[in-house]
Amino acid sequence: MVPYSEFNGDVTVVGGDEVFSVEIGYNAVMYGYGIKSNRLVSYAASFGPSTTEDIKQKELTEDIQKGLAQFNAISVRDRNSQNVVRDLSDKKVPLVIDPVLLYGYPEEQQ
Repeated sequence: MVPYSEFNGDVTVVGGDEVFSVEIGYNAVMYGYGIKSNRLVSYAASFGPSTTEDIKQKELTEDIQKGLAQFNAISVRDRNSQNVVRDLSDKKVPLVIDPVLLYGYPEEQQ
């Protein structure tokens, strides 16, 4: 596996459950800090239970605003995350389905 510091790709996709959460701990990499990539996008990302107020209380507003501004495209999986992105950026983000639900589980249903 290539360390983040050595990666230099065309597209980096950030996504998944609670990748933007500040409740479980702030991770700057999830906001694109230190990522060398031509495009940065998210798919079905989530702030989990973290709200804009939680981000303010933890004094992370500026870091998260700058991080969100680095994304070429953002999609989220829930209304709370959509609201947080709206509050902290000028981006309008669509709600998309959790990728786990896209799989369908055909073998497991037999």
